[in-house]
Amino acid sequence: GLAAVAEDADFSTLVADLLADPEVLDVATGTGPLLPGESVTLELTAGGAFGRLSAVGMLVTTNDAFFGLSNFQIRDSRNVDRIRAVAYDSGTEANDELCASIPGPPCGNAFVRNLDGAEGFVHVHRGFHGIGDLAADRYDWRNPVVEITITR
Repeated sequence: GLAAVAEDADFSTLVADLLADPEVLDVATGTGPLLPGESVTLELTAGGAFGRLSAVGMLVTTNDAFFGLSNFQIRDSRNVDRIRAVAYDSGTEANDELCASIPGPPCGNAFVRNLDGAEGFVHVHRGFHGIGDLAADRYDWRNPVVEITITR
């Protein structure tokens, strides 16, 4: 499920797996691409034994990058928590930075894979370097890539 999110922003398998897990209370997803500088508000139910948050999303203009937050302890003593999440490379595809391999904007080539040279393991992503079709000065990013705000 996580590979499908990282490669094509396809949440269907991951959401189904989470909803079937008795240790998961609630799941929420966005409705489409969230471009740099934009924000989205999602509402979740939490409390009691369900006081932790995990979040994941594909990075636009990559072939297999995602941000991830895992098992963050929600503190009842605070009204607001702000967490910065880093980007990971899922390791399922080569980072050729070619538009032919990038499913999101501006390329739009979903379900295309370049497996030759894929790392084969998840690791912190090194960013976008302009080695393919797109200019680094326009599409590069560095960690952290997402700020998550929890309000109660």
